[in-house]
Amino acid sequence: MKKELFVALLLLLLVTVNAQAQWSWLHPNPQGNNLNKLSF
Repeated sequence: MKKELFVALLLLLLVTVNAQAQWSWLHPNPQGNNLNKLSF
């Protein structure tokens, strides 16, 4: 039981690390535009 749980957690960790390695900002650089109005 413990071995199966350990393997499952290890696989989940590997998938998470791989997903984070592929993530990146779509447009990382500031555009330099003025902020005239904000709305939430």
